Amino acid sequence: GRLVSAQTLASVVGWLETGLALPEVPYPIVAKAPKTKDLLDEVHGQDEAKRALREAAQERQSVLMVGPPGCGKAMLARRAVGLMPAPTLEERLAILAAYSWAGLTGGFPDGSLPGRPFRAPYHTITDRGLLGLPSRPHSSPSGDEWGLALHGILFLEDIVEFPRRVLDRLSCHLRCQNGHVPWVIGAANT
Repeated sequence: GRLVSAQTLASVVGWLETGLALPEVPYPIVAKAPKTKDLLDEVHGQDEAKRALREAAQERQSVLMVGPPGCGKAMLARRAVGLMPAPTLEERLAILAAYSWAGLTGGFPDGSLPGRPFRAPYHTITDRGLLGLPSRPHSSPSGDEWGLALHGILFLEDIVEFPRRVLDRLSCHLRCQNGHVPWVIGAANT
């Protein structure tokens, strides 16, 4: 396939209708490969939590970590992205499309991706900010945290602080998205 670049919608229409030449650009998906080693090996202790994350990663099962503040829940969640395989070409394109749609590609030099996304929205986020519009399917980019975390991790720290309506919609998304879900990791303080 080819990847072409257009500066205006009119040039896209011209390309579609008349075959107007558009400049070809290299595929922006040559991602820096994520570390191949298990990033959880950097963590000393926390053996039960690391084992649970490794087992959950195999089936991409949601995880809820509970413990006192400062015990390492967020640190473990950030490193859990290393348990996921490198994104496929299709997943890289979907990640790039989501970040491009949200205007967040400035951090990716030449459009390359650093690997799978890790998103950690604060508990004051609205349900639309987390999950988008209720009627919008997540097969296309939407700019919400769910869409940005697709093919990566959505970490919900202090999950009990999220409003009930947000958690109810999140629960529905997890049940109804037919495999199009990020790996959700939640954390709560004891």
